[in-house]
Amino acid sequence: MKTIPQQFVETASRYPKRPALKFKYHGAYIGLSFSELARRVSVLAHGMRSLGIGAGERVAILSENRTEWVRADLASMTLGAIVIPVHTTLSPQIIKHILLDSGTTRVFVSDQIQYNKLLRIVDELPELKTVIYFSLDHPEHLGGSKELISLAEVMAVGEGRYDDGVLIPMNVKVGDTVIFQWGDKLTVDGEEYWIVNEGSVLAVIK
Repeated sequence: MKTIPQQFVETASRYPKRPALKFKYHGAYIGLSFSELARRVSVLAHGMRSLGIGAGERVAILSENRTEWVRADLASMTLGAIVIPVHTTLSPQIIKHILLDSGTTRVFVSDQIQYNKLLRIVDELPELKTVIYFSLDHPEHLGGSKELISLAEVMAVGEGRYDDGVLIPMNVKVGDTVIFQWGDKLTVDGEEYWIVNEGSVLAVIK
């Protein structure tokens, strides 16, 4: 029996130009083909893997019905992660119970309304490591060791790191803000610096 990601890849290969999803934009419905959806799912999965997300990890999705939900779901399953769907009408306390009971370590969140719910309970979620948001008006820091990162940043990691499975170094210039996976920390006159090889840069943020 084929898994859902396997069936999705097969369908995308068989019907690449057919619309997989449609979404409303400025009053008009826009189609997203199977080939484009498959590409975005693959890129997101690569980016998630770079964050350390892998098989057996619990990944929650707190979001309305939207294209990003589908991408997060398929990318998580592609990595072998266990997806925990969380309905957007639930209260913060019920959300906390679901995340605690499932052992969720990463959460996709759709917007500011849902993120505000997480902010009320985040200190009571010791296993939570990362919140990945689709769009936020005011991305407030989560505090502690918990990481807040946008979907666009995760996609940038996936785009920049792989080409048919091969690591591609990023083109970095002075002044760029980057995400990197390793480096050597150096302290000079009380200031901390990182010495980073270009090959370890995962994404250029700005």
